[in-house]
Amino acid sequence: MNIKTKNAFILLLSGKGERLFSDIHVKKQFFILDDQKLYLYPLKTALNSALFTKIVIVVDKEDYQCVKKEIFSLFPDEKILITCGGLTRNDSVYNGLKALENHQVDKVIIHDAARPFLYQSILEDLIFKLESVDSVSCYIPIYDSLFDEEEERYLKRDHKALIYTPQGFIYSKIKKIYYDGFDIDSTDDYSKALKGGLSHDLVQANPYLFKVTDAKTLEMAVLFVKAFKKYIAKISS
Repeated sequence: MNIKTKNAFILLLSGKGERLFSDIHVKKQFFILDDQKLYLYPLKTALNSALFTKIVIVVDKEDYQCVKKEIFSLFPDEKILITCGGLTRNDSVYNGLKALENHQVDKVIIHDAARPFLYQSILEDLIFKLESVDSVSCYIPIYDSLFDEEEERYLKRDHKALIYTPQGFIYSKIKKIYYDGFDIDSTDDYSKALKGGLSHDLVQANPYLFKVTDAKTLEMAVLFVKAFKKYIAKISS
């Protein structure tokens, strides 16, 4: 893929992950998945893609020194920035965008480290889509039946989808939304872009991008990781 823009990648590591912490007694982003920490999977995908001139890792203040030492021992020559997150995901994204202020950036991809099985082609799709729109998210179509427990009725699944990260944005435009103020109840950055009136689109992802949130999804990750490595090796060969 011929990339002519300067792209940045923000990887969000901050947050304790309360639902899982009580089971594994470590923040899920630092859980050893097969042979390495969970957050290293998406980080290595971003690095190996050669799509990004800057990569920002956003961590909790208490983890800053530990992560900094680990990152610069593993990737001493890479252009990685490390910054501290905030009390909420919104604060962490804001800090990640702010860390890029003094660097020339055209497009930015934002991803949650809790989705370890990131693959290069989805990053390429998002960056390409940003040639024609200001914001883009990956999504998964819904094929199963949807049921509203409160209203005790099935919902139509037509034109409905699951929204995942990574999500991509024209850097100057998502930065302006954050700097000007936004709806703190927005669940992700793509929803902020929609509410902010940015042009937008979607690209279909595959289910590999599921989020590790609890013991069941962590078990899925443990079972899936070896297959993912084979998949990455196959498409990279």
